[in-house]
Amino acid sequence: PKQDGVLATASQDGTVRIFNFADGQGGADGKPQVILQGHTARAFNITYHPVCPDLVASGSDDKTVRIWNCNARFTGTREIRTLVGHTNNVRGLLWHSELPFVLFSGSWDSTIRVWDVATGRCLHVCYEHHADVYGLAIHPHRP
Repeated sequence: PKQDGVLATASQDGTVRIFNFADGQGGADGKPQVILQGHTARAFNITYHPVCPDLVASGSDDKTVRIWNCNARFTGTREIRTLVGHTNNVRGLLWHSELPFVLFSGSWDSTIRVWDVATGRCLHVCYEHHADVYGLAIHPHRP
């Protein structure tokens, strides 16, 4: 995240929790500032958006990726979008470093999906991995 002292956790109970240890409004007392609920199985991973500090994506054993508004002052619906398409647990998540609405996800279904988060549409599915996908990375100079 762009803010110092902010920590996000993915949990066995399917929640994503946001702690802020820097401002004393959550974290220092052990309580999260925000609890994001929506996954129906274990939330396994999280990634902050590289440009929009209030957006976080989470992947889950419910086979979905969810996009959230994690700003503690926000009072509306926190779940912005649910991305559906994987047929097994979602493990790898990565925001594109130059295209702000593009998110990559990897799964135990051996696929890598490229998502347009603004519309929720899957732009491409890569089937050539042939094994569980646990992590994703983009070269910083050649995205």
